[in-house]
Amino acid sequence: MNRSLSPRSGRRSDLRAGDSDATDPGARVARRALRDEVYSALFDRILDGSAPAGSSMSIDALARELDVSPTPVREALVQLEHTGLVTRVALKGYRVAPQLSGQQLRELFEMRMIVEMAAVERAAERAAALTPVLRAAHDRHGPRRPTGARPADPGGPRREPHGRRRRPAGLRGPAGVLRG
Repeated sequence: MNRSLSPRSGRRSDLRAGDSDATDPGARVARRALRDEVYSALFDRILDGSAPAGSSMSIDALARELDVSPTPVREALVQLEHTGLVTRVALKGYRVAPQLSGQQLRELFEMRMIVEMAAVERAAERAAALTPVLRAAHDRHGPRRPTGARPADPGGPRREPHGRRRRPAGLRGPAGVLRG
């Protein structure tokens, strides 16, 4: 799949590797935006399987495919390496990281449960102080629906009386997955 990035400003060619435009204060922002677009394109390829686990990610080939210089590709790959989605092999370049094993997934869920339970306990201890802060944050992020109003997407997840999402029949929660 040959995917080309379309710059918003039309200045992509001005931002090739090695170039710098000290007179244009927007150049640094445009370059960061280009790196973010490359990151998104590579991220999508990894998640949709068009870049399978273990496959090589050549900086030069990706730069040609995406019609950008190698610099934003290199920067995006470094960012992906920090997420664990790609690995860097000395003198060989980048590869898509292997999928997590069942054991690694169990360990990940166990650690998340430990961290999240500790966060809930800490928040519960400070509930009186946190409630006004959380209400204010909630109010800043959008209008409330009138009492009794239905969500905009009637096909969305159904909720139980206290706002908890209902789990589809037959789907086990994290605790059930961890028990085997």
